[in-house]
Amino acid sequence: MVPVLLILIPLITGAALFAVKQEATAKSIALLATLLSLALMLAGMSGYIDAAQMTYDQPWLGGINSRFHFALDGMSQLLCLLTTLSFPIIIYSTWNNQYDDSNRFYGLVLLSQAGLLGVFMALDALLFYFFWELALIPLYFLCSRWGGERRRRSASRVNGSEPRPALFRGRLASLSLVTRSRTLRGKCLR
Repeated sequence: MVPVLLILIPLITGAALFAVKQEATAKSIALLATLLSLALMLAGMSGYIDAAQMTYDQPWLGGINSRFHFALDGMSQLLCLLTTLSFPIIIYSTWNNQYDDSNRFYGLVLLSQAGLLGVFMALDALLFYFFWELALIPLYFLCSRWGGERRRRSASRVNGSEPRPALFRGRLASLSLVTRSRTLRGKCLR
């Protein structure tokens, strides 16, 4: 259950921040959510939480033999610890900056955190792909809106140097490839 909570805390908070209007409130909520994720991660690694709670496995898309399977084990623990440690630092380092639409800025940062945590804990290829996109798409919008003077160029690099209208076209081709490989694997195993 811990992996799901690690993803849900920044995911729900990030989505909720789009509705917050006050900048100070958005900053405080974002910092609180990242600190809560860090505390949960530290509790999970310290041994206070049973090892069985460090995995989550449920059927998801049975037709293609895909599972909603997350685990905090081995390298994923270290990567998730580094992620949950770095995001409070990121929020705190932007504390004195003034942003237009700061609620969107902090919401996108938290959505990116949720995506990264999902990437590091996913044990299913389709789930990995979904969270990979969840991490990249907020980064594209962060770079294109708040990226500085050369933000359009930075955003296109996040996108893989494709023009903006092709943002999702390459992603759909990748999804098709992942889905086909999962289907073929399921047929070969029968």
